[in-house]
Amino acid sequence: MNIFIDSSFSKLVDKNLIYELLSISPYAQLIIDRVNVYCLESEIFDLICPPKKYIDPTCLREKRCVIQKMVASINEVSEFIETVLRDFWRHISECERPWANRGCYVHLDPKDVSILRDKGIQAHIGPSILLAIDRVQESADKINRKLNIEERDTFKKF
Repeated sequence: MNIFIDSSFSKLVDKNLIYELLSISPYAQLIIDRVNVYCLESEIFDLICPPKKYIDPTCLREKRCVIQKMVASINEVSEFIETVLRDFWRHISECERPWANRGCYVHLDPKDVSILRDKGIQAHIGPSILLAIDRVQESADKINRKLNIEERDTFKKF
């Protein structure tokens, strides 16, 4: 296993911490010898593991009445079903929000390796775990505030 840690995170993460965290997971123990781990800034991470989209349930609840009326109109005016469905999906898509991952498990291909090497990262083809350390830290900080954990211990507790 090769471990790459972006220099901007060297005070937060070291190789021992990565080994310790991976040893907690039974699944990670099965693959630990066959994967590389990359601790990256989110901008670089997103090049390989782009943000996904999800439907925000709060937004959907806010549009509930409009959507219910549209569904009811499908029964009433069947000849305009395409227009109603197009409007329906427009309302649903307005509730799409980006979801930025903190980590992903991928098989780096030559294109991915080239992208990472262009950013100064000695990447290797094959199974890899990518971590967006700044996002992990941000999540840890939020947990810290909620649980009143001392800041110096935040990352290790997370």
